Parts: sequence; C-alpha cells; structure tokens
Amino acid sequence: MDDLFEDLPVASIGNMGEDMAVEADIESRPEFDEAPFVSNAIDDALPDINEEEQAIVDGWWTVYKGLKNSDAIIRHLNAFFQSHPGLVVNSSSTQSLSVT
Repeated sequence: MDDLFEDLPVASIGNMGEDMAVEADIESRPEFDEAPFVSNAIDDALPDINEEEQAIVDGWWTVYKGLKNSDAIIRHLNAFFQSHPGLVVNSSSTQSLSVT
C-alpha cells in the first residue's frame, strides 16, 4: 500500500513557503468566464411560426408531456423531425436521434 503514495510530494517545514506561494498564484488567477461560450451556443429567440404550425407544435408537446419511456420519447422526437423539419431549428430532414 505504501508503494502507491511514493511519488506524492510531502510538505515539510522547509518547503512550506513554496507551497503557499503556489497556492497564492492559483488564487490570483482570473476566474474563467464561461458566458461567451454559453451565449454563442444557445439562442433564446423563438422563430416566428403561423397558427397552423403552432397547433402542430402544441399537439406534439401535449403528447410529449405524457411520455415517460425514453425510447418512446426518442421515437416521438424523431417522428417530429421527419414530419416537420421546417419547425425544428438547426435540423435537416435526415437528422434523427438514436438510443445508445
């Protein structure tokens, strides 16, 4: 068991200042700003659709809310993708989900 920890550095009184310097360096680094990545990936704007298309989406959503089985949900999504590709943002008629 001791062999597992042989390569780990052990803090000693002699190098305590070095350890604190490294810790201070880590604390002084600027925080990672993830906002540019999130804002580029997600578009909150909803596309304009007519009343007939909204009725299709509402009907799909009503069925979707009642689904509990993941396979049924994926089949329901794929059916919508295939039947109404124009109502799916960033979709092509050949796109589909698969169960892995």
